[in-house]
Amino acid sequence: MRTLLPTERRLAFAATLGFGAWVLYAYLLAPAMMRIETLERVIPQKEQDLQTITQMSSEIEGYRLKTAAFHQAIVVAGDVTLHDDLSSIIIQAGLNQRQYQITDEYSPPRDAYVKELVTVEFDRFTEQQLSEFLGKAKALPMPATVESLIITPDQSFLEGSVSLSRLTYHPDLVE
Repeated sequence: MRTLLPTERRLAFAATLGFGAWVLYAYLLAPAMMRIETLERVIPQKEQDLQTITQMSSEIEGYRLKTAAFHQAIVVAGDVTLHDDLSSIIIQAGLNQRQYQITDEYSPPRDAYVKELVTVEFDRFTEQQLSEFLGKAKALPMPATVESLIITPDQSFLEGSVSLSRLTYHPDLVE
């Protein structure tokens, strides 16, 4: 077997060193550099996504608090119904029994909510009486929503009906 000349040894050493450097670059440095480039591109996007999720989370928490407050606002306090509230408003207005008639109905409970619909048929109301009645109905502690309003002018008075509703929350109906 023949020995290598010093130039050949240097050339073999340089080739081995070059091959080792290429292997090091190909299997270690290039994948690491590609991963770093990917992370530099993805991290800002993920931070933005995190900010969006944080903002959505705070909005959802706000909605949760509003829903809890809404539940508290519509929990039935004793036996107070919309019918009772509207009757007291009409009595406070000084109207007599011949000027109005109240009928009410309840929707079947759904997810612990019951919708109470009250229809007040009125005869010989003035515009001011009707306006005060609707204003007081909106100002109740548990406000009512006007579902329909039918007015027929009769000389200087009004005839017609107004249907009001409100939701009540019954936590005891939750399964």
